Amino acid sequence: MKVPVQYVNSSVLGSCPASVDMLTGIISINKDVWSQYDNFEKSFILFHEIGHYNLDTDSEYDADAYALKHVYKTAPRSLKRSLQTLCKIKILDSQRLNKLYEEALKLDASDGNMDAYLELIKINNNKITGKMKPSNAKETYMQPAQRNNRRTATVIRYADGGENKSHKTNGIKIGNWYFSFTNILLMLLILVVLIKMK
Repeated sequence: MKVPVQYVNSSVLGSCPASVDMLTGIISINKDVWSQYDNFEKSFILFHEIGHYNLDTDSEYDADAYALKHVYKTAPRSLKRSLQTLCKIKILDSQRLNKLYEEALKLDASDGNMDAYLELIKINNNKITGKMKPSNAKETYMQPAQRNNRRTATVIRYADGGENKSHKTNGIKIGNWYFSFTNILLMLLILVVLIKMK
């Protein structure tokens, strides 16, 4: 698949590795940070942006799932590495990480992994009993008028999902990075689960 690509620098994308123009489908790659990613991570990022365009969606969840399905089994531990790619891009949105984790479990379970299947049952039971809130909300970064005419206006989707302004009251700030206590705990939980998946 040939994808239209243009190279830009950090003055355009900041620390974000890539973005897609929803009108043209052209993917902008941040040449200042692109070399920090290995080939698998680059593939995941590109398929994420392609997912935004092909699915005509502003949902980060749907674009992540699209990328996950396209990189599945292209490298050893591809499901785990997809989660690690989001973390490397510094995605600290717990709902987004949980959603991708569930998608990875679904793919693994459909491929015959009984542990993944049992983990999915556990997650679904926790949602039903109220121990975990369902993460079915769609993220949106466009105004309502733009959503209705998304192909008539230039809308850019960033690989890092844009700046997350939530959870800025309970946490710690290290340099320019803010970490909520909830996200810190979630990251520790994900690390434990990823280690167990080895």
